[in-house]
Amino acid sequence: MAKPRWAKRSLAVLGGLAITAIFGTFAVLGWNSAQLGHRLETEASTASATIVAKDVRSVRAGTKSGQPEYRPDYFVTYRFTASDGAAYFIETGVSPTFFTRTAIGATTPVRYLADNPKRSEVEFGHTGASSFRALVFGGFGTLIGVGVLASAVFRPRLLGL
Repeated sequence: MAKPRWAKRSLAVLGGLAITAIFGTFAVLGWNSAQLGHRLETEASTASATIVAKDVRSVRAGTKSGQPEYRPDYFVTYRFTASDGAAYFIETGVSPTFFTRTAIGATTPVRYLADNPKRSEVEFGHTGASSFRALVFGGFGTLIGVGVLASAVFRPRLLGL
């Protein structure tokens, strides 16, 4: 028995809503990260941070020929004292280049927000740059979801419903 037209249309609407919600979340997260990057560029205070730990973690990158593949992710933990006198220990992901050129015990400049010193970066520009992919990916996905949703509601024949 074939599905009635309204059931197919409802599934298309739900699919469009799901796509829009998922990719819209990526767009919002990318936007928030971009805003943080901008604030770090324009309003940040600076201090000297000491690298206290380095860590390489293996992260699953997908599968190839049925076998899981892994790639390394690089993290450093740094300590700095903010202008309020409090000491902060922050762990963050960094690029392989920053990871290899920085030793434990080395000092490096850190930028942080004075109103929230936990929002900081030791690899300047890294926060804003990483948001670009999420923003673009989320934006295009959201447009596709809205297109599916609009087609299901206003032009169901375009989807073959």
